Amino acid sequence: MKKFISILKETVRDSLTIALIIAGATFFGYVATRAKVPQMILEAMTSVVSSKVALLLIINVFLLIIGCFLETASAITIVVPLVLPLLAAYNVNLTQFGIVMVLNLMIGLLTPPFGLVLFVISKIGNISIGRFSKALIPWLIALLFALLLVTFIPELSLWFPRVLGMSV
Repeated sequence: MKKFISILKETVRDSLTIALIIAGATFFGYVATRAKVPQMILEAMTSVVSSKVALLLIINVFLLIIGCFLETASAITIVVPLVLPLLAAYNVNLTQFGIVMVLNLMIGLLTPPFGLVLFVISKIGNISIGRFSKALIPWLIALLFALLLVTFIPELSLWFPRVLGMSV
């Protein structure tokens, strides 16, 4: 029973931490939207970026960096409202973008210096972060290659929903 209460306290503490992070991210997204930050980003990007390919490359780099610093739910809550106008302006399929975003953020979680999953696996596996990071390099290269394929060949992420009869 003593161990159960200790585990319960740890679970509540961890859950509250995540809930506070998500609440903060949601509030930030709300404030940014009310301040018309997405529209400002749209205006700035459309004056600089001339093609859908360039936009997707910029967003991929941005999401990989964000994924190294934020956990996924917070990153999605903050970033999606900011980039939706851009995606609409460049006619990017939202289903495809959702897959690209999740893949980017997942890669970021594994990437040093602040990848959250990197630290968790390192601790659980009792392996140094340096050694684990080195072992991850071939997998990260494969994941980045898959990311580029999914980003620039929309059919890779859209064929299955279409097979299921979903309109994407």
